Amino acid sequence: MKKFFLPLIFLVVLSGAGRFLSAQTPKGWTKRNAFPEGALEKAVAFTIADKGYAGLGTDNSGFKKNFWQYDAKSDAWSEMEKFPGEPRISAAGFSIGTKGYAGTGMTGSQNMQQGANDFWEFDPQKNSWKQKANFPGGIRYGAVGFSIGTKGYIGLGVNKNTHYSDLWEYDPLANKWTKKSDFPAGGRADASVFVIGEEVYVLLGQGKEIFPSQKDAWKFSPAKNEWKKIADFPGNARIGVLAFSNGKYGYVANGYNGTLKRYADFWEYDASTDKWKQKEDVPYGTRDYIFAFAIGNAAYVCTGHGQKNSSGFEVWKYDFPRATENKFALGGTLLLGEERMPLAAVDVKIYNAKNELLKTVSTGLFGSFLFMDLPNNTEYTVEVAVNDPHWRKQNIYLVSRENEAIATLNADTKFRFLLSGEEKSKLQLLRIENKNMRMNMKGKLALSSDKKMPFANAEISLINEEQEVVQVATTDEKGKFFFNYLPVDTNLYLTIDEKATASLPKGTTILLMDDKDSVVNKSIASNSKMLLTSLPPEQNKLSTIFVEDPWMQATFGNPADGMLVMENIYFDVGKWELLPAAKSVLNKAAIMLKNNPKISIEISAHTDSRGDAKSNLELSEKRAQEAKNYIAAQNINTKRISVKGYGETKLLNRCADNVDCTEEEHAQNRRMEFKIIYAK
Repeated sequence: MKKFFLPLIFLVVLSGAGRFLSAQTPKGWTKRNAFPEGALEKAVAFTIADKGYAGLGTDNSGFKKNFWQYDAKSDAWSEMEKFPGEPRISAAGFSIGTKGYAGTGMTGSQNMQQGANDFWEFDPQKNSWKQKANFPGGIRYGAVGFSIGTKGYIGLGVNKNTHYSDLWEYDPLANKWTKKSDFPAGGRADASVFVIGEEVYVLLGQGKEIFPSQKDAWKFSPAKNEWKKIADFPGNARIGVLAFSNGKYGYVANGYNGTLKRYADFWEYDASTDKWKQKEDVPYGTRDYIFAFAIGNAAYVCTGHGQKNSSGFEVWKYDFPRATENKFALGGTLLLGEERMPLAAVDVKIYNAKNELLKTVSTGLFGSFLFMDLPNNTEYTVEVAVNDPHWRKQNIYLVSRENEAIATLNADTKFRFLLSGEEKSKLQLLRIENKNMRMNMKGKLALSSDKKMPFANAEISLINEEQEVVQVATTDEKGKFFFNYLPVDTNLYLTIDEKATASLPKGTTILLMDDKDSVVNKSIASNSKMLLTSLPPEQNKLSTIFVEDPWMQATFGNPADGMLVMENIYFDVGKWELLPAAKSVLNKAAIMLKNNPKISIEISAHTDSRGDAKSNLELSEKRAQEAKNYIAAQNINTKRISVKGYGETKLLNRCADNVDCTEEEHAQNRRMEFKIIYAK
């Protein structure tokens, strides 16, 4: 990169994402009201909205079916409708949206104990249970249960001498189970689990060995259906461990070594560095098979310890040491009309449950928006500011990053949508890494604090701390400038070419303003020395942050020759007509080609292996040609678009002819690939 040194510099700190993951002083543990059920162990627990729920388990006098709700604000417990299935211990549970789920577990009398596979849904609004489709993996207890987004998962576990390694995904809308990839380390019971972002972490547990010896830990991505080994747990091998998570951190405490030893140690796992750190021991001492749920910025740990003559057992609140990390980002895309055109440069507002305006952002070139640092304990309403009368006559579609339709907005809804429960979870981006974020920056330069005359036709540059040029722009007649596709996690300096400042009278004030003419920084023109002025992140009014889209690099940058963008574009079976979701992807390709005339693309279409190979080849060729026709219809020269259909000849997985595969596995092969070629 070109390096240079200029006399007039504004320091623009673009590190908002860093604040999103900033550290805070730990608040530690505080004792809360006792749990009314008594010394309950091997129970099931989950969180729905701002309430915790727990039940089943045992007090060592028998298996339970009672269920309780905890209100953290009032520090009060309320008994709910009893679990309608058999009393049990070691069940698996999770929550999705506004519902809780519990199933599997050990049932029966002391002498006739066996696993279960029934599965139940709890509705806290109705305070009622409803039986759902049985867990298909076989009867078991000691399984793990968790949820990510709109899906729940149960896997591993044991039934007598059979240890399971399978994992199953539950779709509550379809009331259907789908098998996922097996846990790669073999059958395991009483393992521990916590969720960070869109991945789950499974560790410890016991196989067929006499005493627990497993210290390995694994990460599973449902989106990729893939397991990966992570750093081993550094403490002693154990079972019956307490586990929960917050932000990018997982927490593990207590447990049992299978003989006589129980533990009081407390560990923190950092998913971004794959490292464990031991913290101070928990305040309630050695325990095993206890439970916890997280509400807001804290976890509530029910310790299973019953004091003599007490009416319940201890509950401890652990305030997460990094409260800001419990905040989340919420993002989506706005598409206009039946052609699903990206709705660019439109203001999107977000309101809390009190209808108070929290933030306003603008959509990017592809219609995407991102709200940062939102508290995770309230409902939200999203509003789109639609001023163009032509737009008001059309539907606006709000979709997730996975191109899943969330809502349809129009004049009847006043272009507003309430985000709660399931819809909120689809747009939440609880884990955003800086490398996946970009920023646009726009502003204005003016002269003099009084008249604010536009500083026109001035060449300005952004340079990083190594004084490498990141981008160059020139102010227009109104002094306005625009930089796009900037890295978020670095400090950038705004510099003004010395040729532009040389003709200014000595002592002239140069103002840096946002697009609403509010002054965010100022400096004095000088040819003799460099002037630096800090712009704190919380005062940065120049930038719009968004999650990176693979098309952005090609649109704004100079992509490497042969850059590949892969999209799952779905068609009706045996058809090649474009569906709305397909058009929204192809619109991105058209925008990219319009904004970067040096780019051309090669489109390849692929099918799965089902059906006749020759027919699949012909079908893929028709689909590729249909995509080309659609893009060309948006005033793109057809010479910049080449297409080819490959049928089933380039499968991404094992799902060849006569191989039994799930619908999800077949769907991975039904795709379009866009090879982006940059003419240097």
